[in-house]
Amino acid sequence: MFYFFFFGCQETPTPKTKALPETPVLYPHIEDGEVLQEVLFTATQADTLLSHTQFFSVDGVVYEAHETGFQESLRTGEHVQAHRFQEREFLSIDGTIYTRVAGMDWSEVFFNDVTGHTTAYMFNVDQTLFLGGASRLFYWQDDTVNEFALTDKSILQATGNDTTLYLRTPHLFAYDWEEKDLVRLIDAPIQSIAVDGFGDLWFSKASLLHRLSDTGEYITYELPDSIVSLHTNPQGDGLWIRTEEDAFFFRDGFQRLTNLPEGDWLDVDTHNRLLIHVDGQVHRVSVDRPVVIWGLLPMQAITTRQSLTLLPTRPEDVTELQVFVDNKEISVEPEDWVFELDPDTIAMGLNHLNLVVHTENGSDLHVHPFINQELPAVSWAEEISPLHEERCAECHGGATETVLVEKSDWMHHIDTIIDVVSAQTMPLGSESLSEEEITKIRAWKQGGFQ
Repeated sequence: MFYFFFFGCQETPTPKTKALPETPVLYPHIEDGEVLQEVLFTATQADTLLSHTQFFSVDGVVYEAHETGFQESLRTGEHVQAHRFQEREFLSIDGTIYTRVAGMDWSEVFFNDVTGHTTAYMFNVDQTLFLGGASRLFYWQDDTVNEFALTDKSILQATGNDTTLYLRTPHLFAYDWEEKDLVRLIDAPIQSIAVDGFGDLWFSKASLLHRLSDTGEYITYELPDSIVSLHTNPQGDGLWIRTEEDAFFFRDGFQRLTNLPEGDWLDVDTHNRLLIHVDGQVHRVSVDRPVVIWGLLPMQAITTRQSLTLLPTRPEDVTELQVFVDNKEISVEPEDWVFELDPDTIAMGLNHLNLVVHTENGSDLHVHPFINQELPAVSWAEEISPLHEERCAECHGGATETVLVEKSDWMHHIDTIIDVVSAQTMPLGSESLSEEEITKIRAWKQGGFQ
């Protein structure tokens, strides 16, 4: 067990009435767009984690599946929801919460027994994890679990961005998590709410679709018929809209979707792909052909060489994948779409991987931002020499082809050293160097061998 939880109930302030202003209704230009469709697996229900991992249930058993080919059964259950928060993964199976650090085993969290609450969905506002379901909302913050309640009101749906918690009762409330300020935004029933990766709030009433940006801009659109539900991913930049007659996708403009399979909408992944349950199968549909990078999240910082795998949408259609950084092409293995990302060949700070997908029908470009992190100051005397004595000196004291005795030896062979320790071919016959140790060697080189 890795968390100790305490349970309480938050005192909710009396809501202020601060209705959103009246805005002109826009009748947007709507283009027709086709979807790219693929069948993932046979299942009754499914949810995604970071686009490349799905959790799904079949015949009362929950499975975890990675698009690299890995799959295993986890526990019995029918309904599953997944969420990532503070470098941990959380999984709700029939309302019971499990958590793990990536690569570790799942463990049931302590507050399942404390709250008696069954979780149907999860999200976070800044450093606070929220657990909603059965018209109740709980949150975990600073090793404490509390219930967030509105006096005499059931919370039918909740979501949020970095600073604000949004609640549908069915009226619309906004709660500033830092200022502890509760505001009633709409004093009328709302059908659905969602927050996208920009932090913008979307909500619907009949055929009206409202957008409240994180900068305070408020826009109202009218669609051709009544809106049933809104679906986003908090890391995505698109909005899926289900109406009584049609389906739409919004990203820099509205598209009416054709050839969309009929079924239950389950989830949207971080690359804006929608999961739909259709006749016992889970379909994934997209308005384009995004490529997922296994091993590198968007805006993730790197400090050592990374071996990464490309996972394109509808891989059977792809004839070639190309990767560029600053117009420099990186070699990709054509059989398994694996490539190496070497921070020593890339500028410090924000960079972009430009992924070009080639098919018989044309080419698509997708951009994946990442950060080449600034390295700390490292000296020979304080960090590298002790590392040399502990991990290298026994074998490289003069009886091998590569002699590493003095500081000058390390300086002469530094590129080879970084190559072999990054590839984990050295130290020979013993545990590989940690990422922190490899980072120290790189930092010593970049700092001018101090």
